[in-house]
Amino acid sequence: MKNPLRKRIGRELREEAGKYIALFLFLSMTIAIVSGFLVADDSMRYAYEESFQKYNVEDGHFVMKEKADASLIRAVERRGVRVYPLYYKEESMRNGCTLRVFKTRTKINRQDLLRGRMPATPREIALDRLFAVKNDIDVGDTVKVSGHYFCVSGYVALSDYSAMFQNNGDTMFDATHFGVAVTTPKGFQRLGVSQLHYQYAWKNKDSSLTEKQQNKLTDRIGRTLVEHGDVENLVQRDDNQAINFTGDDMGGDRSMFITFLYIIIVVMGFIFGVTTRTTLEREAGAIGTLRASGYTRGEMLRHYLALPTIVTLAAALAGNLLGYTVIKGYMADLYYNSYSLTSYHTLWSGTAFLLTTVIPCILITIIDALVLHWTFRIGPLQFLRRDLHRNVHRDLHYDGRRDMGRVGPRGSHRDPHYDGYRDSRNDRSLRLPFLSRFRLRIILQNRTAYLIMAVGIFFASVLLLFGLMLQPLISHYSSLVDKSQIARYQYVLKAPVPVRTHNAEKYALKSLKVNEKDEISVYGIRYDSIYLDLELPDRDSEVIASSGYMEKYGLKVGDRITLREKYSGKKYSFRIAGKYDYDIGFALFMSRPAFEATFREYGGYFNGYFSDLKIRDLKDKYVSTVITESDLKKVSNQLEDSMGRIFDVLTGFSVLLYMLIIYLLAQLIVNKNSDAISMIKILGYSDEEVAKLYNRATGIVVVLALVFSTFLSTLLLRALWKSFLLSMTGWIPFYIPHRIYPEMVAIGLAAYYLIQKLLMRRIRKIPMARALKNMD
Repeated sequence: MKNPLRKRIGRELREEAGKYIALFLFLSMTIAIVSGFLVADDSMRYAYEESFQKYNVEDGHFVMKEKADASLIRAVERRGVRVYPLYYKEESMRNGCTLRVFKTRTKINRQDLLRGRMPATPREIALDRLFAVKNDIDVGDTVKVSGHYFCVSGYVALSDYSAMFQNNGDTMFDATHFGVAVTTPKGFQRLGVSQLHYQYAWKNKDSSLTEKQQNKLTDRIGRTLVEHGDVENLVQRDDNQAINFTGDDMGGDRSMFITFLYIIIVVMGFIFGVTTRTTLEREAGAIGTLRASGYTRGEMLRHYLALPTIVTLAAALAGNLLGYTVIKGYMADLYYNSYSLTSYHTLWSGTAFLLTTVIPCILITIIDALVLHWTFRIGPLQFLRRDLHRNVHRDLHYDGRRDMGRVGPRGSHRDPHYDGYRDSRNDRSLRLPFLSRFRLRIILQNRTAYLIMAVGIFFASVLLLFGLMLQPLISHYSSLVDKSQIARYQYVLKAPVPVRTHNAEKYALKSLKVNEKDEISVYGIRYDSIYLDLELPDRDSEVIASSGYMEKYGLKVGDRITLREKYSGKKYSFRIAGKYDYDIGFALFMSRPAFEATFREYGGYFNGYFSDLKIRDLKDKYVSTVITESDLKKVSNQLEDSMGRIFDVLTGFSVLLYMLIIYLLAQLIVNKNSDAISMIKILGYSDEEVAKLYNRATGIVVVLALVFSTFLSTLLLRALWKSFLLSMTGWIPFYIPHRIYPEMVAIGLAAYYLIQKLLMRRIRKIPMARALKNMD
């Protein structure tokens, strides 16, 4: 025989359709966002890692000043590698961009055609997809490259240029002003030879080399090149930012998305619990009858657990379907908007299914089951009395309803929760106006729902504040570049070379590893530096540390730090003797004599210049990197470009979370008090007056929650920001402008205003007859 309780599930779903539709939509939307991100991240990471073998990505490359002869190639190949020529020409375009043009690759670092077709004639060229999109160049357009016109035949992605670093020493890539392209051999010849660079890529014959073995191999190749010719550049794959930066960045946001999902799931779980509890209170009489008729606690628990579980499971499945079809593409576009990636195929992610479907369903079911188990501990008689709060043992001694009516001495009343009489003349709550006391009673009677509403508003405030703060934070970081820039031009040299430029100041530089993520630059500067106003310590083991480095790792003056060299692993210990206001990078400053003694670089060693003027008598072959203001701002420009689309999404999602939580719980309070509302209408109160009582009580909670959440969310985000950046490379100071706080409160109040209009409709629908029907 079928369980007759099953027939109630459909009826309950119809009666509470608005509530369950809202919960379903929000859960499915949240799961869709996280599922889409996880699927896109897993699929694109797999494609990225697969590309090393699929497109035969190099193990390293070197650039020679002159074309390498056959003897040099043979000498390098005797080291255990195979060498391939990858000549390129670096040409300028009409819009001021720089284009690095290669011949079509067939053997190593092969390209992936993403749209259109490969060049077939000398007048055709295939551009990097990201560079073309950012410069509004479409397939079929004609571009001018160093005076020569080419027709864009297609979009490509070069497997060794997933991040557009023009020079490996650049602080950040720039896909807007620098790009790569391929053309036919005859098209390559059209560009002339003035900007020809003799680059060669190598591939190890032994693919199982360890990192240490690869470093030794690179050193041997470097010595061979120096012995046989004039080498301009040598980079192994592990150090090639154009190849590795993308892979290092992928997955960095994974923990943030998963944390976001489970915060929402826990909040939704408690909302399900509160709404289920309200349903039990509304149907207490029917539940008491069913329990008295022989239905066990387990049967009733399973029945009332079924609908929340079904809705959660349906939302999880719908969210996954939406994530795999629509949101996945949007999340992939976020990566494609920053990096020049090869094509990918969507992969089934068991991890994503576990994290977004299995675990959320279990969490919500457990939370709801705990609420139901606690409620069903009371007996059938209390359900019949519609009293789900009374202590069972106290109920054996007196009938609370009868005691409520007993009157004590004059000026006092009997409190069923207090053994004696309370003097109403000393009751401070009675000094309040009637309407204020009524609203206070509403808040106290529904304190659980209001508490969960406050918690939900807090989490929504965290998301909203994060979305609103990102743009000002990046702008603030960009402004710090102007304040923190040491000199207008900072040259890093390959070898010490004297110059005649006025006020060009020598410095020594060495890069050390802080940990696996971060590196720090150690500067050796002169005592009377005209670019750095520092009081340098006299001891060789003492340094001045940049404020950004000290802030990220929680250091203070007097602390001792240990750093190491990247390849040799040699360690250096320093004591922090002072702090320098330099937020945009990690740096240590010491005197040049102390630098020479520490790193055993004697004889007035230097490998860089600070200068406010461009050094024109310095040949390019001696320059490793030139750092200018535009280079330093590449970080903020790239962050704004890659994350700009997330700002509005976070803000919009947070507002929806505000509205959903307030709507569900405020509607729950109205439904729970529908009998009281009906009675108030019988007493002559209009719908607008009833709304003032209940909606204003909710409004008080909303305003208080908004105000407190605004400040608490700042504290939480500050801690989360530091924790998040500890797992990332570099440092961006935490910053929130004061104008953000009134914006948050205004957005929250606007959301509540809209919800209030919807609740007004619900209050109007409550009939006066309801109170008469449900009277005991």
